[in-house]
Amino acid sequence: VHAVAGPVFFVGPFVEAGRAVNIVAGGALRSSGDARFTSIVGMLLMWGVGVPACWLFGGWLSLGLTGVWIGMAIDEITRGSINYLRWRRGRWKELGVVASAAST
Repeated sequence: VHAVAGPVFFVGPFVEAGRAVNIVAGGALRSSGDARFTSIVGMLLMWGVGVPACWLFGGWLSLGLTGVWIGMAIDEITRGSINYLRWRRGRWKELGVVASAAST
């Protein structure tokens, strides 16, 4: 258990940092009416980046559980970054609650 848990504890902060940004930025986009973007991006990146990265690091490179966590970190950081960039660019202002309030 100690041999497996040590490297996972090293990768854990990266997973959690990416997850925190993903949850905050994704939640902000969903609450502003841009839920479709976060849902589509989340699904595409989980299956297009997360699963292949977990397979690559965990299976093909034989890193086991640590490799799976590295793949999860890559997925969370990528999704969080994309959601954050979407928020910063302001495209969400043309959608949902903000757009309907501006038009009335």
